[in-house]
Amino acid sequence: MVRNIDEMKSGEEIKFCKPKSYEFIRALKHGGTGKTILMRDTIINETFVCKKYEPEQEEYRDEFYNRFVDEIKIMYSVHNNNIVRIFDYFLYPKNKTGYIIMENIEGRDIDEYFQFEEGEHINSVFVQIINAFAYLEQNKILHRDVRAGNVLIDNSGTVKIIDFGFGKKLNVDEIDERASILLNWPASQIPREIWEEVYDVKTEIFYVGYLIKNLIEKYNIDCFKYSILLDKMITVQPNERIGSFELLQKEIAEQTFENINFTEKQKIIYQNFATDFCNLLCKIKDSLVVERDTSVIVEKLKEVLRDNALEKYISQQTKLINIFIKSAYTYYEKQILVDNVRQFYDFFVKQTNGLREIILNNLYGRVGNIPVVDSIYDEELPFN
Repeated sequence: MVRNIDEMKSGEEIKFCKPKSYEFIRALKHGGTGKTILMRDTIINETFVCKKYEPEQEEYRDEFYNRFVDEIKIMYSVHNNNIVRIFDYFLYPKNKTGYIIMENIEGRDIDEYFQFEEGEHINSVFVQIINAFAYLEQNKILHRDVRAGNVLIDNSGTVKIIDFGFGKKLNVDEIDERASILLNWPASQIPREIWEEVYDVKTEIFYVGYLIKNLIEKYNIDCFKYSILLDKMITVQPNERIGSFELLQKEIAEQTFENINFTEKQKIIYQNFATDFCNLLCKIKDSLVVERDTSVIVEKLKEVLRDNALEKYISQQTKLINIFIKSAYTYYEKQILVDNVRQFYDFFVKQTNGLREIILNNLYGRVGNIPVVDSIYDEELPFN
């Protein structure tokens, strides 16, 4: 029976008469928890990868099914150019099976890529991987299955992290997570915390670092320029290892910034804006979460400048702050010249995406010096 939309109630189930169908192209790799195929949507003429949940070990079907559902939840929660995109899913709980429909990535895994590429291509891949895992860290997600086959590079040179079958979304009050798997590394290459059944962000950093290190040594790559950072990532003792992917981003930005020939005028424009911006911020609440999408930043800066076209100073400081800062914060009522923001916009918009990311990493490195406070102990509360 067809229902009139005006008669429907909130929470009422919506059923479509005919599910979408696809054209089979070919089978892809089989994994321990299922198989994948390449298929085409004939209406829009786009290809997709479809992953079916079908574990080889039948006794683990129920346990792995829950992981499969968690994988869907994680993939739907991430929106990043360096992470595989999910388009749809189908679940059949009674049969303990299901399907995930994802973007088709035409390219190679990182092992094959490092075998044939060199120079800045290698360095770019490393930076993109760090950016992807920094995004996951910001969103409290652990991948927990860092291996060459799960790091793809498409034909345009863009990194895509895939397969979140062992992924974990951390709760706010979780500090670390019990190690669920031991990867196929030699015992000499296993971080110490694994023996205590701990797998946290620092563990992820270790495995990412060793993946890169092993490939560099395997193919005798001599153009890699982040060797010092790599050493900080693969220290076996966790207390001696670099603490976060965001810190890695900051160090990459600082190293790269030194090698880029920005003009003195451009440096002054950046420094004026960065100083004004950071002087606005008083405290960051709970944790620092920032905007990484450069296209979003450009559009929102344009909007702020349009709204203040006739003003000398930015009229609403929070609109400017919210372009870059996604977490809660407190701020000072300070005046910022519209002209300083306009000069920064003109400088920023003319840069390539790679240079924009470097500029942002430097800005966020400064923001990282703003005090971070726990909301439940915030002094603005009436009582504790």
